[in-house]
Amino acid sequence: MKRTTYPYSQTSPTPPSIVVYGPQGCGKTLNSERLKNALGLSQVVDGWQFGFSKNWPRQGALLLTNVRPPAHFRYPVMSYAEALRRAAS
Repeated sequence: MKRTTYPYSQTSPTPPSIVVYGPQGCGKTLNSERLKNALGLSQVVDGWQFGFSKNWPRQGALLLTNVRPPAHFRYPVMSYAEALRRAAS
């Protein structure tokens, strides 16, 4: 199943949060500010884990994790490599 990914409609004042996943040590945290700005988000949540927190930001956040969320997760998800490509373009 293909997931819907960024970019979203520019009519929404705040984009939904985006999950970026990749292996530990790949550079997610190091490049988090660059990714956040490139994706038009306002905050970074490092070490986010699906299912462990019910109070995570649903809008405007870059959610960094080591594990890809399950297919039924309703928010946009992209790999770290894809996020870097989007930031470079």
